[in-house]
Amino acid sequence: MRFRNVIENNNDCLPDHLKDFPAGCCSDVSDLLATHLSSEGFGDFDLISAQRGSYGDQENPFRTHAWLRQGNLTIDITADQFPDFQQPVLVSNSSPWHERFEIRDLRPAGLIWISGPIRPALDEAYQCLRRQLSQ
Repeated sequence: MRFRNVIENNNDCLPDHLKDFPAGCCSDVSDLLATHLSSEGFGDFDLISAQRGSYGDQENPFRTHAWLRQGNLTIDITADQFPDFQQPVLVSNSSPWHERFEIRDLRPAGLIWISGPIRPALDEAYQCLRRQLSQ
């Protein structure tokens, strides 16, 4: 919850593509959170990328989402971007809501696994968030 609060109260730490937090931020924010949790001694996490619904289906529209998993533990700080999920932070060994998604990809989570042009912006965001967390 504290990590999410720091993000919400320090929007200036975030690169432009994450400014609408939590909407559209799930993968990159999960990697930021995984890096933080690992640095705090909570171990390694996987990033789950998943989808649900169908294109053009008004009752069950197509949605993609990403969250962290460690064993049976699910951690999600962006699920409330969806209208059918109200909690700002989920840390649970069971989540029927997440089970409705079809897993499309699973990879190790954390900034160390990110490459390409977005990496410097995420590294800078992480350092900014870390400074805020240490205050």
